[in-house]
Formats: sequence, structure tokens, C-alpha cells
Amino acid sequence: IWPDPAGGGNRVFGKKGAANTFTHLRSRQFSTSSRFELTARVWRGRDSGSFGWTFFSTFPSPPAYFRIRELASGGGLRLESSEFPAPVGDLEGEVRARPLAWYRLRLLSEPQGAGLRLRVRLWDSALAEPSSWQIDAVTASRPPEGTIGLWSTGAGGCYWDDLAVSAA
Repeated sequence: IWPDPAGGGNRVFGKKGAANTFTHLRSRQFSTSSRFELTARVWRGRDSGSFGWTFFSTFPSPPAYFRIRELASGGGLRLESSEFPAPVGDLEGEVRARPLAWYRLRLLSEPQGAGLRLRVRLWDSALAEPSSWQIDAVTASRPPEGTIGLWSTGAGGCYWDDLAVSAA
């Protein structure tokens, strides 16, 4: 737990090193058979840092998860999977989080047939939430449940705040 890097006296969860780091909330499993929504804020210190969120994760054994991530030095958000069937659709968002600014994320997962519909948007927290989804994808199948987590790698601090989950 760290002081808010942008000031204001708030406490945030974060990491300062360059290591490839995963942290999971292992006290609760979230079902894929009902609506799931994750909201959060993220801040990074340098353009060379990458950040993301994992969801419906079985990490560390097996290391299966869906992940929303923004890669360092180029590109916007991307939806990907590890050990789960790859999502199809609009997998990349064009919004690029600039360093030293807070951004908000909204991720919505809903069952769709045997799979999931996954939608994501990211925006500068100083602006209004956009009405359109930047990422909108579906999966052919779904795991029964999993945890949520945070991920980062690369130089510069990465911090998360206001993490909230609502699940039906």
C-alpha cells in the first residue's frame, strides 16, 4: 500500500519494481454464469511500464486467465487469454494511458450461449466516461469461475485504486 502518486492523501495498491508481477484476490471466486463488472483506476509512472487486470483466473496453477493489458511504448488496451480459448471480435482499444495520470476502467462480462461477451473501456479520469465500448469480444466457451487480479511489468511505478466488483 502506497501514498497516491498524484497526491491527495489517498492510499493505493501498487508496485515500484520492473519485475513481471501478478497479484490476485484469492478469497473470492467469481462465476462466469452471471453478469460480472469490474471497475478501477490505474496510474503509471513511465511509458515503459505495462499494466493490466486479470479476471476469471486460476493462476498460479494452472496459469489460466483472461487479461486486459496495456503494453509499454505503444498501442492501447488489449484483451487476451492464457490457457482459455482466445476471444474473437474487437480485441484492442485505441485509448492510450499517458504516464502520470489516473485512468478509469470498466470491464463487463456477461454469459452468451456457451461463452462470454467481454466489453471494456478505459478513459482519462478527468473526462466523462465514454458511452461506447473500446473492446467488445466473445468467447466460444467459458471457465466455471475464477479470481480477479492485477498485473504489471516494466520500469516505473504502477498503482491501482477504487477497485470494485459487482457480480449477480
